[in-house]
Amino acid sequence: KQWYQRRVRGEQGDHWWSVDLVDSFSVGHVIVYQRLDVNMASYIDGAVVRVGEHICGEIEHVANKPWFRVDCKGQSGSTVSVTKGGGYLQICEVIVQAAED
Repeated sequence: KQWYQRRVRGEQGDHWWSVDLVDSFSVGHVIVYQRLDVNMASYIDGAVVRVGEHICGEIEHVANKPWFRVDCKGQSGSTVSVTKGGGYLQICEVIVQAAED
């Protein structure tokens, strides 16, 4: 299943991206693609991936790595979000993969 709805916040303070899945789903993993046109370490390092209120993990920037996979271990929720406190969040694409049955 693919979802295209999204919300992005770009004001001062915490920055976030989220998608409303409409119904509750078990999420296997989330892949976050970063921009590669400039040094974007400060824009993705420390970003936290969540399914609903469950924290799946935090992104630790690795130089020249185009994407980061965060395992959500089947956590269920109706939203998936990427948040970054205390700095700008700039991402290129997010893929949400449902957990396998």
